[in-house]
Amino acid sequence: MSAVAWASDGRLASGGEDNQRPGVIRIWPTDAGPARVIDHGSRVFALAWAPDGRLASGGGYEGKVRIWPADGGPASELTHGGPVRALAWAPGGHRLASGGRDGKVRIWQSHSGTPVVLDCVHPVTALAWGPDGRLAGGSLNGKIWIWPDSGEPPVVLECGSPIYGVGWAADGRIACSGRDGKVRLWPTFIEGAVPGGVNPGLSRPEAEFQFDEPSRGIAVHDNQIACAVGGSTVVLTIQRGLTKSNSYTG
Repeated sequence: MSAVAWASDGRLASGGEDNQRPGVIRIWPTDAGPARVIDHGSRVFALAWAPDGRLASGGGYEGKVRIWPADGGPASELTHGGPVRALAWAPGGHRLASGGRDGKVRIWQSHSGTPVVLDCVHPVTALAWGPDGRLAGGSLNGKIWIWPDSGEPPVVLECGSPIYGVGWAADGRIACSGRDGKVRLWPTFIEGAVPGGVNPGLSRPEAEFQFDEPSRGIAVHDNQIACAVGGSTVVLTIQRGLTKSNSYTG
């Protein structure tokens, strides 16, 4: 399992490799019934739902972003230009961001046309839009970039471990997962943070949960964090800390 994503109606998408098939995406219904299976065609590294839940997108090793109607039908396709490790839809569903091994974030208007390109230098492994229009991105060098919707330089935060997933909690905090097996919950506004510079203010998380192996991706929905860990999807609940509440296999 390498990617998970919540839909606005509570459906959960998970993706990775499945035995002899190079790339499989499963969409789990809210009633715990059988999953719908989609063949992506190559190993899946990233998944994201449009805010209204009508479109599901996946990105993977071959550098393509595919967008499916959630209820069935053919996919449309975008070319990132290198292996895609992260996807995120903006509030309103008119922009889709893709991040990749090439160190670039591409923002597609209406998921088509020529994208706006942001340079992170290091491989981008995670992206998430906040409800206020800010875009958070994580990379293998342990940093989180937070780009304001105004176009000003990003605030860069030092987290200390290669990042595999980021997401915004309902109260505006940022959750991230990393190579060290920890899921961390951070404050979003750091007093004295300098746009365009590295800020060490996120050196101590407000809460954390330790897995025995890396969490390869996370998805946040209200006060829950879905984590792709090994062959399972583990759900954490945000209360005073982070507690395990559920898990799915496959």
